[in-house]
Amino acid sequence: MTRRAPLPGDARSPALARALARDVVEECGLGSIADEVALLTTELSTNAVVHAGTAMQIEVVGDPASITVRVTDGSRAVLGPSLPPPMLAEGGRGLHLVDSLASEWGVAYGRQGKSVWFRLDVDDPVVTLAGSVPTPQADVPVEPVESAEPRWGLRREPGVGLGRKIRGRRGATVPAGGVSAGGLTIRPSSAPVPTGPAAAESSPIPAPKQLRRPVAGRTAAVVPAAEAAGWLTYLTDRVVHELEATELAQEILYRVCEVTGAAFGVLWVDEGSGVRALASVGITDDPIDPPVRLWPDDPPRPRNADLLPPTGALATAGAGVALSVALPSSPPIRGRLELGLPAGSLFRSADAVFALLAAERLAVSLDAARLRDTEQTRRGDLAFLADASELLASSLDVDLTLALVAQLCVPRLGEWCVIHTLDDAGDPELVVAVHNDERGVPELEDAFLAPEGAVLRERIRAATVTHAATPLTGGLSGLVLPLTARREVVGTMSIGDPPGRRHTSEEVAIAVDLARRAALSVDNARLYSERDSVAEALQSALLPASLPVAEGLEFAAQYRPTGESNEVGGDFYDVLPLGDDRWLLAIGDVCGKGPQAASVTGMVRDVLRTLAREGRDLPYALAALNRALVEEADLVREGGGPATGQTVFCTVAAALAERREGGLRLRLCLAGHPLPFLVRAGGGAEPVGIGGMAAGLTDHIEVEEVTVDLGRGDALVFYTDGVTERRRGDLQFGEEGVAEVLAGVGGLSAADIAARLRTAATDFGDGPLRDDLAILALRAAP
Repeated sequence: MTRRAPLPGDARSPALARALARDVVEECGLGSIADEVALLTTELSTNAVVHAGTAMQIEVVGDPASITVRVTDGSRAVLGPSLPPPMLAEGGRGLHLVDSLASEWGVAYGRQGKSVWFRLDVDDPVVTLAGSVPTPQADVPVEPVESAEPRWGLRREPGVGLGRKIRGRRGATVPAGGVSAGGLTIRPSSAPVPTGPAAAESSPIPAPKQLRRPVAGRTAAVVPAAEAAGWLTYLTDRVVHELEATELAQEILYRVCEVTGAAFGVLWVDEGSGVRALASVGITDDPIDPPVRLWPDDPPRPRNADLLPPTGALATAGAGVALSVALPSSPPIRGRLELGLPAGSLFRSADAVFALLAAERLAVSLDAARLRDTEQTRRGDLAFLADASELLASSLDVDLTLALVAQLCVPRLGEWCVIHTLDDAGDPELVVAVHNDERGVPELEDAFLAPEGAVLRERIRAATVTHAATPLTGGLSGLVLPLTARREVVGTMSIGDPPGRRHTSEEVAIAVDLARRAALSVDNARLYSERDSVAEALQSALLPASLPVAEGLEFAAQYRPTGESNEVGGDFYDVLPLGDDRWLLAIGDVCGKGPQAASVTGMVRDVLRTLAREGRDLPYALAALNRALVEEADLVREGGGPATGQTVFCTVAAALAERREGGLRLRLCLAGHPLPFLVRAGGGAEPVGIGGMAAGLTDHIEVEEVTVDLGRGDALVFYTDGVTERRRGDLQFGEEGVAEVLAGVGGLSAADIAARLRTAATDFGDGPLRDDLAILALRAAP
C-alpha cells in the first residue's frame, strides 16, 4: 500500500510524518519494526525542516515484508559523506542513524529539489547491545549479561533490551556462531529457532506489545543507550523556539514513551492553581481528570524514579503499573512524569534512567517557558504603565484625570474601580465608579454610599492614614490604595478582585505603581486648575469687566490671548468714562507674557487712568508713562532677579473722545502702536494718526497728537499687532488685510465691525495664534 501527504516546513512535520508512517506500519502488520520506522521518519522530516526549511512531500510504501519512506523537500543541497559526531554532540546523527538502521537508503536529486529515502526489511540481521539477551536457542546456553536484581525499585525482564532495535548494515556478514566483542553480540538471522517443550521452558515471560518483544525467528534488538538518550533529549533550536510549551512537552512525552515502551504517559503540573495534565499519550479522555494532589504522599527525592499505583486517568486507560518521576523544576512549578504499562508488564532499569532524563528535559522546557511568560508579562506591565503615564499626562483636568484612572484599572487590574477624593475635612468623597459590567455601577455606588457601607468607608480612611494598600472587607472583595503625591494624600483608588480569584502579588505591585502615577497626575491637574483660576482672575482684573454704555455711542472689543489658558496675555484695552461726555480709550501691547507682563499692564493702565482723571493731555501722559517704564526696567536690572537684562516696554494707542454736535471729536496719540482705521458710514476706511516711539525704550519719547472727527455712523477701530502679524506661510495679513476688511463694514455696529476683523484675521492664518489679539471699536450712532 502507498500513502502520500504534503507537509509544512515547520516543527509540525515530524509528528505528522510519524502518524502517516504509523498508519502504514499497522495496516501492513509491521509492528516489529515500528520503532525503527518512527525513528528514521522523524530524522528525515526533521532534517528537511532544519536544513531545507521548505514544504515537503512524504511517501510511505509498505507490504508485509518491508516499508519504504521517501521525504522530498525543495532544497538541492548536496549531501556529502561525514564522520560520525562525538558521543556528546547535540546533533549530526541523522543520516548516520539512517545508514546504521536502514536495509537500504539513498538520495535522489531533481530540478525541484531532492528526495531522501530508506527501506526497512523485516528479515534483516540485528545487533544486540550488552544488557540484552538474544532469544534462547535449544543448543546454546544463555548467560545474562546483567543481573536481574531490582534496581531503582524496578525489575529487569530477561530477554528484553533497552527498547530500540538496531539493524545491521547492508552487506554485513555474520559467522554462523555469531560474534561477541566489546559487549556486542551479533547473530545471524538464520539461526535455528527452538521449538517444542524446550522452547517453551526457555522462553521468558511474554511481554506486552508496547515493549517491542522479539518475535519467533528473530533475536532481541535494541538501540544503544547513547543513541536513545540523544533522540530523547535532543531538540533543535528551531523546533524549541517554534513550539509552544504544551507542544514541546507533548513531543518529549511521546519520545520517552517510545524509548521506554510505555503505552501510557501523562505530564502532571501544578503551578499553584491546581493539578492539570499538560501532555498525555495513550489516554483518550478529554479533559483528563487530574488527581487531587500531585503526589499521594511526600514527593520522591530528586533524581529518583518510583513505582507507584497509577493515577485514575492512567488506570482508566488500562495501566496496571506506573513509573513516576518528579520534575526538578523551579518554584512555583511542580510536576510529575507518569509512565504506565498494562498489568503484568514490567519496566526495565534503563527505563528509569530515560524517565529521569525526560523529566530533566521537561523541567528545563517548563522553566524556560515560565521565564519567557514572566518576561512577556513584565514587558506588558511596563508597556501598560508607560501608556497609562502618557495618557494621564495628556490631561490637565482633574475630573477627566480621575475618570481615566478608573478606566485604566478595569478590566486590566480588577472587575471594578472606585475613586474617592478628600474634602476639606479629610473625609472621602466618591467621584468616579467604573464596573466591567455597566449595569453594576449603581449597585457598586450603593455599596460605598449606603449606611451598610460603613465598613468599606472605614477601610478607605485607614488607607489614607497608613499610606499603604489595604484589603477591603465587608460586602466587596478587593483592595484600596491611597493616592499619595508629594507626601500628601489626595484621594484613594479602590479596585475589586478579578472574577473568581484574589489579586496576585504582581497585580498588586502594578496597582500600587499606577496609583502613584495617578496621584501625581491628579495633583498636577489640581495645581494647573488652581493656576488657571489665578491667571483667569488676573486677566479679568487687567481688562474692563464691561464696556460703558453711552447714548449715541457704541463701544465693542474682541480679545484672544495666545498660549496656555493659564498664561496672562500681554495685550490690553481699556475704556474709562471721565464725565462731561468725555472718555479715555486705550489699547496696547506689553512686551512678554505672564506675571511680569501683567504687572507692566497694570502699571500702564493705572498711569493712563490717573493722569486722564487729573485732566492731563495725552502727550504728557505718555511721557510720564515712558519715565515710569524706564525706572521699572532699572529696578529690574538692579534687582538681579530672573528678569535681569530684560527691557520693560510697551506700545500704546490712546484717545480722548468728546461728544460734539453731530458726532465725536477725538484727540489721538500713538506710542509705537499700529495706526487705527477710520471707517466711514458710507464705506471706505483709512488709517489715521502719527506713529511714535514705544514707551520704555529710551529716557525721552516724542509723540504727536492729532484730531479725528467722527460723523454719525463713522467708527474708529484700534487693534494690536496680533492682527497684522497673522501669517499664512510667507504671507502676512498686514495693514492691507485690515484695510480690505474694514472697507466693507461701513454701516455695521461696533460689535459687528470688531467681530468681522477678528474672524478675518483668525481665518487667514494656517495654525494657532502666535500672538495675542486685541481689537477696540468706537462708533458714533447714526
